[in-house]
Amino acid sequence: MTSGSAPAPGVAEGPRVEPPLQGSLGGHRVLQRVGQDSLGITYEVEHEGHQRPALAHVLRTELARAPQIAPRLKAAVSALRKVSHPGLVQVTTCDQRADGVLFALMERLEGESLQQRLDRLRLLEEGLPTA
Repeated sequence: MTSGSAPAPGVAEGPRVEPPLQGSLGGHRVLQRVGQDSLGITYEVEHEGHQRPALAHVLRTELARAPQIAPRLKAAVSALRKVSHPGLVQVTTCDQRADGVLFALMERLEGESLQQRLDRLRLLEEGLPTA
């Protein structure tokens, strides 16, 4: 693509900046942003009544506005709630606020991230000390 030309159809111009999230999500107060992927942003949240920590994955605005996305996400969350396995995070809720914010709430697990584990295993393989 040359300078000044428009992107090809279906090609994004670059990463979109989502506005800061305001308000609560399904009775959970937003504490901080903890991650981002191609579908949206993940926030650390806590229940407003019992202060239990959780995570909320908020879909990007343009995805949340697509009419077929909310029913698909709600069906996926409904299916996930029927599955229990130590290797799966429990997803508890999928909802959409009146302002269109579409989100899924899930348990927050403690421990090392996948990247931390891979780094630790790499260090062990190389015979280097780990922290």
